Amino acid sequence: MIYMYPALLLDLLFGDPRVAFHPVRLIGALAKRCERSARPAGSDGPADRQRVVDRKRVAGARASAQAGRRAVLAGGVAWACVAGTVAATAVFALILALFLHPLAALAAGSIALASSVAVRDLGAHGRRVLAAVENDDVHQARTQVGMMVSRETSGLTREGAIRATVESVAENLSDGVVAPLFYALILGPAGALLYRAINTLDAMWGYRNERYEYFGRVAARADDAANAVPARLTAILIVIFCPVVGGSPRRAWRVVSRDARLSRSPNAGFPEAAAAGATGVRLGGSATYFGEVREQPSLGSEFREAKVADLRKVLTLALAVSYGPPLAALLSSTVTAAITGGTLFPTIAEGALLFGLAGVLLG
Repeated sequence: MIYMYPALLLDLLFGDPRVAFHPVRLIGALAKRCERSARPAGSDGPADRQRVVDRKRVAGARASAQAGRRAVLAGGVAWACVAGTVAATAVFALILALFLHPLAALAAGSIALASSVAVRDLGAHGRRVLAAVENDDVHQARTQVGMMVSRETSGLTREGAIRATVESVAENLSDGVVAPLFYALILGPAGALLYRAINTLDAMWGYRNERYEYFGRVAARADDAANAVPARLTAILIVIFCPVVGGSPRRAWRVVSRDARLSRSPNAGFPEAAAAGATGVRLGGSATYFGEVREQPSLGSEFREAKVADLRKVLTLALAVSYGPPLAALLSSTVTAAITGGTLFPTIAEGALLFGLAGVLLG
């Protein structure tokens, strides 16, 4: 798919521009509007869970269950409103661009896909934490880790900040790179934007806290379903590319097959276990969310704590894995052109773009 190469180049050159009309920010604004419309009047005050508890005290368990179901239904309607609007708008815009000119369609599809991937931002966030821990600035490391994760970071040690960043880079490699490229390959740029909407809604609503325990349930389940294949694909790509940082594919696969399903998340455990096996470090352990300490199962329990050098390895590995989908698409185009006797010009153009991508990555 020709969109992939210019999209990755755009992302690596410009990252996520902090502009109001960025698609992800528009999705976020739409989500807030749909949430206000879907919730019952006056529900922005007490939280969902508290309302359920109060109703249970007054009217018993049946009223409590009904309140919970209404909150789930409201969240489902809001989710469908956002996802449907994003999908319809993306398809309409791309078709309109195609009618205008093929180059307009190429530009529109590339921009749509570039706004859905986050290779540059993922590396930038990780490097900020790396710089802080290299300078033994724990306070700054905590601040930068807090930009990447939903857990509380105020009590993190230097080693804890490194571990949290390794876990976040591995998970976000799936969410921010592999998943949008995967959906772009099978559904086009509109599929990548739809995935980004699903992922954004989970980031906004998919919490097990008082406000979103019920309202965010559909968003959380949809995100779990959307990431089921990409998370496992990311783990496979990490296993394949881990020799780039001196890792053992056999060891990485062993940890994935043994530990990936230990994670509380149905998907995050796969790229995290692959990263643990690829670098030979232990991930998981205790983490604090909304004031609650949660003990996460260890991934790679036989390995040592992550060190600064391991964070460098994971950041390098993330860049290497980002080449996986483009290389697969390039190889597919080349083989198809060779078998069918078609022109190799599109493949050569794609290859030139890929080398340009390599120059940006390594420059």
